[in-house]
Amino acid sequence: MAAPDYFQGRKEPRSIDDLLNHDCIRQRYSVGGRWFEWKFDSAGQMIQIDVQGRLLFDEMRSVVEAAARGQGIGFVFEDFVEQELASGQLRQILKRHSGMDDAFHLYYPHRKHMPGKLRAFVDFMLGANCLVP
Repeated sequence: MAAPDYFQGRKEPRSIDDLLNHDCIRQRYSVGGRWFEWKFDSAGQMIQIDVQGRLLFDEMRSVVEAAARGQGIGFVFEDFVEQELASGQLRQILKRHSGMDDAFHLYYPHRKHMPGKLRAFVDFMLGANCLVP
């Protein structure tokens, strides 16, 4: 997604590879952590692309705010930007390729000292085949 202003003087990406020619807003899962993956559906295949950009954040709300200011193209969960999309502040690009991998990821600090509530949730999700240990 990107703000309409971002495309002033730039061509909107028409293919996944076109993203390599744009200023993309990157995100890490946490400080020093791994990159948030840009995954797309192309003819039934999941494709991951390693985009480049001058901005890097460790929080999705910051990616949305930077994109809304026209600073680049962001990649976030669609549910996370419903309001911005509805208002026209941001617009989806490459919609025909949208489709994140459907795996549910759960990150927590230590298995050894896990709080009881979190242990119960992890056990429930494992039992429902929603997590892979």
